Parts: sequence; C-alpha cells; structure tokens
Amino acid sequence: MQQRQDGAFDIDEARRVLADVFAPWVQDLGLSVESVDHDPPADLPADWQPGAVLRMAFSERLCRQSGVVCGQALMALADTAMVIAMVAANRGYRPMTTVDQTTHFMRAVASSDVLADARVIRLGRTMSFGRQERGAAKAHGGQRQAAGCDGLKRVRDALTRIAFLIPARACASARAQAQAARSRALRSPRQA
Repeated sequence: MQQRQDGAFDIDEARRVLADVFAPWVQDLGLSVESVDHDPPADLPADWQPGAVLRMAFSERLCRQSGVVCGQALMALADTAMVIAMVAANRGYRPMTTVDQTTHFMRAVASSDVLADARVIRLGRTMSFGRQERGAAKAHGGQRQAAGCDGLKRVRDALTRIAFLIPARACASARAQAQAARSRALRSPRQA
C-alpha cells in the first residue's frame, strides 16, 4: 500500500486505508471513518489518547431476530476501528495482526447505526494496545448523530480491549522509512 510522501495524515487518508487494506467481507459491513485524532488538542485533557471513530451503517443483513445487530459484526467493527486508530497514532499504515481481543457486551444494539470509538492506550514498536467502546448512534432532530465521543461514552453498549502485533519486517520497514525521512530532512535546506 502506498503511503503519502508528505507525512500528513488526515481523515481522507484513514478512509483510503479502510478502502484499500481490508478484506471484501469487511467492506460489506458498510463501515465509514467519522473522525481521527492523532494530534493532541491545545487544551489537552489528562486522559486524551489518539484514536478514531468509525460508523457501521445499520443493515438487516447484520442482524439476528428483532433487528439486533449480531456479535460477529460488532467484533469485526471493533477490530477494524482499532486498526484505523493505530494507523492514526502511527500517522500511516503499518502491517499488523490482532493477537488478543476481549469484548464485554453490556446491552444489545438494535435497529441502529453503531459508532465505535477506538483509542490507543500504548503504541509500541512491536506490540500495541487499545480500547474501544461501541454504542448505538442515536438520532437527534431526524439526523444521525455524527461521530463524537461524548454521546457514545454515555450510551456504551460494549467495551473491547485489543492487542496488536507488528511483525518484525514491518518494524524494520518502519525504521528504514523513518531513517530515510530523517536523511531527506537533513539534506534539504531549512526554510526560515
């Protein structure tokens, strides 16, 4: 997968990763990136962590009886949201694989889009950890609530903790890319 050369990372880049990296059946879940957070805000809260918010559009195909969204779809949403959060924290895609995923379902999500707020707890060189909360996207004034952690944290339907392993080749590749970027920066004249 090609990464942007300017080192910038934004929501469009996160959407591109979602479209290019994941298997077709994950694409069939109807996921969309609502927001990414990788730069600490000016008024940094003590508990701020980089991350992303994804939305899974409601579909009867993802439901059991009575419009209840099935756990398999919710687990796939959790894993995918956490990958996008890790990509945001790294400011670019690095190959990784899930090595542990623990989910606690607190209540069913029925007949609603689902928002997943994924946050990176620890971003390591070979192992990274995150947490993710999911909740029904409640309608407000006829409009679906856009991404935003405030509404989601008050209506938490599931909590997932995930650990990712970054293969040694990816670590070596990331180190080589970082070294090449430093070399380019040292060779280019500095602007005043």
